[in-house]
Amino acid sequence: MDYWKELMHEKKKDSRFERPVGKIGYKKAIDAEAKSNQFGETLAIEYSNYLVPDDEDGYKAVVQNAYVHSRKKEKHVDPILKVIRKIRLPSVDEAERITSQDFSALSNKISDFYRKDKPENSLLLLIGNVGSGKSTFIRYLQNVTIPQHNDLKNRFYWCIINMNNAPITTEKIYTWVVDEYINKIISNFSDCDFNDRNFLDKIYYKEIDGFQKGIGSYLEGTNEYSIELFNLINKCKDDKELSLQCLLNYVEITHHVSFIFVLDNVDQGTNENQLLLFQVAEWFRNKFKRLVMMSLRDTTYNTYRVTPPLDTVIKNLVFRIDPPDLLTVLNERLKYICRMTKQETSFKGNYAIENGMKVVLKENDYLGYFKCIIHSVRQDNLIKSVFYNITGRDVRLGIELFIEFCKSGHLLASDFFAMRATDGQYVVPNYRMMEAVLRGTRLYYSSEKSKIKNVFSSDFADDWVDPFIRIDILTWLNDRKDTLGDSGTKGYFAVEKLKKNMSLLGHAQKPFIRELTALIRDRLILSGNIDDVTDSNNIIRITPFGTFHIC
Repeated sequence: MDYWKELMHEKKKDSRFERPVGKIGYKKAIDAEAKSNQFGETLAIEYSNYLVPDDEDGYKAVVQNAYVHSRKKEKHVDPILKVIRKIRLPSVDEAERITSQDFSALSNKISDFYRKDKPENSLLLLIGNVGSGKSTFIRYLQNVTIPQHNDLKNRFYWCIINMNNAPITTEKIYTWVVDEYINKIISNFSDCDFNDRNFLDKIYYKEIDGFQKGIGSYLEGTNEYSIELFNLINKCKDDKELSLQCLLNYVEITHHVSFIFVLDNVDQGTNENQLLLFQVAEWFRNKFKRLVMMSLRDTTYNTYRVTPPLDTVIKNLVFRIDPPDLLTVLNERLKYICRMTKQETSFKGNYAIENGMKVVLKENDYLGYFKCIIHSVRQDNLIKSVFYNITGRDVRLGIELFIEFCKSGHLLASDFFAMRATDGQYVVPNYRMMEAVLRGTRLYYSSEKSKIKNVFSSDFADDWVDPFIRIDILTWLNDRKDTLGDSGTKGYFAVEKLKKNMSLLGHAQKPFIRELTALIRDRLILSGNIDDVTDSNNIIRITPFGTFHIC
């Protein structure tokens, strides 16, 4: 090893390595930001929740007004509806007369109903890549499809929790999920108040009744009776699983609804986290006997579908979500914004463009800027290819990229006015669109900040500066993308195997790990384990975006 270091030092000598951007000045100059385009900035702030919804109101507005239909997605609706239709509360035919003094017969019927091994107590799995529209599809079922069916509308309460903020540890996740669902129900049903004695008497009536008929009968008429009853209620409140079960029974009886539970955004985590959350969903389904839906990354499902715990999945309850076309999604959401703003006070006034000329804007003129950009992207095959390759099948990422693109200071407001003056015939010059993609918000190109990465990047502090690690990694994976890999799936290979092959090409281990991590972080390579890419069980494959960089 010492001989190797001496040899490297001898070869390297006093060599200096500099980047072209280093010639323009100090770091402040290198990191200079381009002035953002106020047109795009204003629109992004005002309408971001309609372009990239992040709350239930935003999702509802999008699925009701700008949902992009897909035959592949629509074919999943009927099978899911068949499962949902089987969710029924006890029917009138099964009813038994009860009195206000004793309604235990009804509670027993409810308990018997949910104890039965019914197909509605199932786990529906929605699989697809990150950003493919799984969350939007769930809201589409909730707000559009089911309300269109008279036998289903107003019968369900969708309890959706976002798993992005969940503590993904075995010790905490089960309790966290139960707490989240309790809080969701309490916030949506005003009569559910754990600080109200009457409510506590109603949901814990079975436990109270058992106490009164049992050991409580020995204490009746004494001070100890009230103390023991208080301790019982307190113990019931502390038992979160019992509280949720009682809460579900109460709401379903009093409000005549059935629950559909959804674990949303599960696909954002590592494979291990997703598998843990799948176990949580299975536990929840078995524990509370309710229908559960969850999303899962398709690569995780493909890799682990025949191993525990995923081998327990009922195959006809697995539905794949394929993303719609990115530009079609953008176009539909802009159309919706245009329809919406006709009834609202929109932006208007004077605007100074880059040459100092002042332009008077009418209402909704700002929206024409978005249309200008979409039109220019559609007309330029290179830019269109860049958009599709950067985002892959991730529609959400594509919309976010479009918003960043519109805010870029390398696109000029004068382009919008030029297009308006030519009745939409004007197209933004290709070189400026490429600058917006390559440089983003910066005056000068930086591989770290740009969507397009430098595949010949290197670290000058290495013992031996090696600019070919990235290109060799990508080429090796690209040459084998259609070959059956180590996991039995095409294109997926173990990191250990790649490392050995890179070592044969003369690449040192430390730079290899650093650059592989960077390629995974920048979405040029897909990794099963994001947290530890060097894990011996980790498998990776090149993404279309990675192929785009070397082809």
